[in-house]
Amino acid sequence: MAEKTNGDDDHWSNWRTMAGYTYLAICIFDFLIMPAVTHNNMKQLITQADQSYSLALIDKFGGINWQPVTMVGGGLFHLSFGAILTGVAIVKGQERKEIVKQNGNGNGHSSGNGSDK
Repeated sequence: MAEKTNGDDDHWSNWRTMAGYTYLAICIFDFLIMPAVTHNNMKQLITQADQSYSLALIDKFGGINWQPVTMVGGGLFHLSFGAILTGVAIVKGQERKEIVKQNGNGNGHSSGNGSDK
């Protein structure tokens, strides 16, 4: 198998970072944004429509509570992403240990004095 080039390393570090940011965006959307939007829309609907119509809509759509889409199926989505991100963190940690070993006590890398880039 051919050796990795810098382009390959950039690709792999990029997907790892994007996986973390994607999971973060999905969680923010599902647990913060959509509950607020749903609550606000139902609140406006209740105040602007007549009472009997509003009650009929609430009964039909199940009230103003948002049900997180990622929690369907017992949270398997979160378990799966957790496994992916855990694997990424372990591999990244092992790669950093190898870099430190190759450079001899981390010369040219983190010295622990807070001067990391």
